[in-house]
Amino acid sequence: MPIEGIGARRAQWVVGLVVLTVGIVSATVVASAGASTSAAFVEGPNCDAPPPTIPHAPAGTIVFFNPPTVFVRVDADGSPAQVTTNTGCAPRTSDRFLIEIGGGPEAVGAPSELVDIVMALTFSGDWRETGRWHEV
Repeated sequence: MPIEGIGARRAQWVVGLVVLTVGIVSATVVASAGASTSAAFVEGPNCDAPPPTIPHAPAGTIVFFNPPTVFVRVDADGSPAQVTTNTGCAPRTSDRFLIEIGGGPEAVGAPSELVDIVMALTFSGDWRETGRWHEV
């Protein structure tokens, strides 16, 4: 049944255009809703890969290996205040945990209680930039 005042062919074109517009708007809303929730937590592309192993090298060759490390800044009470990693990933239980003391380059091994506290936190933010401190 044609819309009054518009021919049948033009009515089909108008209905098709409306359906297409509704489809595009719906897809955009769904995509933006998904993007806003997934952007809250971002990691590098290799975060789910198994931890690296130290390669074997011929005698006389120097091999440098920087293990996955989590640096923890603590507040005056000794609670975690900020966390960063050298991997582009959020902290993993398999990482080495160090406490930064006095904002300087020295770091000491974190006690297991502090590691447990850090691993119990829910992480958010973009972890792809290594060395970027995240508030906890």
